[in-house]
Amino acid sequence: MDITDEQLDEMEKNLTNIDFDIAEAEERRRRHDVMAHVHTFARCCPKASPIIHLGATSAFVGDNAVCHLSSFLSKLIFLILGFDRHERWI
Repeated sequence: MDITDEQLDEMEKNLTNIDFDIAEAEERRRRHDVMAHVHTFARCCPKASPIIHLGATSAFVGDNAVCHLSSFLSKLIFLILGFDRHERWI
């Protein structure tokens, strides 16, 4: 399957165009949080809808979210404790 620049542009332009009401309805219908957002995003990106889920599993999406959250929280803890990122704190 070919991925076009048009599809990529469409997705990039809609990255923050999230209708949480639709996502919530999709999650109730599908009983799957990741697929609810995939289908919600596909509504915003009809040309890109065939490629939105390519290669991404629920675990992949969830694991990436955990990685980003862990990184954010570790930085927040360092800030709260007043440590410079180069200080040894253990």
